[in-house]
Amino acid sequence: VGVVCVLLMAPQSTEFGTKVALLSGLSIMTAVRPFLERFIPSAGADDDRLRVFSRRVLRGDEGQAGSALLTRRTVSVSVVVALTMAALSFGARSAEGILAGEPENLVGRLAERLDPATFPSITVDRAVTDWNHEIDVAGARQNVLTLAENLALENQALVQRDDALLTAVSHGDRLESLRSRLADAKKSGRTVIHKYRIDTVRVTLLVPFGRQDGLSLGMVSRGTVTTETVDASGKTVASTAVPFETMWAMRRATGARWLTVAELPVSDAPSP
Repeated sequence: VGVVCVLLMAPQSTEFGTKVALLSGLSIMTAVRPFLERFIPSAGADDDRLRVFSRRVLRGDEGQAGSALLTRRTVSVSVVVALTMAALSFGARSAEGILAGEPENLVGRLAERLDPATFPSITVDRAVTDWNHEIDVAGARQNVLTLAENLALENQALVQRDDALLTAVSHGDRLESLRSRLADAKKSGRTVIHKYRIDTVRVTLLVPFGRQDGLSLGMVSRGTVTTETVDASGKTVASTAVPFETMWAMRRATGARWLTVAELPVSDAPSP
């Protein structure tokens, strides 16, 4: 069961996919069990130990049938060992591809430096601290800084046509939306980016939404957004600034870094 589930779960990148893979592994092994029972002794039987069974075969107590059964069991054990090694190897490679998706020195790639001294006003809902006591007002400063970095790196990735950078800071619905914008930019030669000046942030706790995922942080934010249109040479050809109110969902979807996984209406935010 463990080997089959690992083989199915390792390539998954979402919690929903992992759960389906786990259930699929259980279903497969339920169907395979009658075939395994033909070669594996019952629990507590006299030959339920390899040493006892081997001794009987060597004494000839079971004759040709015993010899054939030992051969089948040897093959079965060999297959299980091979599958286990393959699962560990495949799982390690797959997990490495998922968990090591953040490029080295990601923050060092920021074209524009963020000033932590200009933090917005931050409040944290009680539900968040009950879920993770480290995310109080002081702890949430790092989450807000990561959000600002993610937003800046998203703009940079769109302008530079860098899908790998998008993958390093976004996930799920947010990543699909950004990839759609990236495709439009490649076709038109013009890129639309959004630069946010965040004045206030309320950190709340979001239950799974859209695709089935784990709990996420809702960053209910207000401030001013400047929308810029950049041509193929990198020159800004249009710019407008308006107030904004939105909620970004953040989650540790693929590793230690908090990724932006969605942008949702503020009306979806739980009450404080």
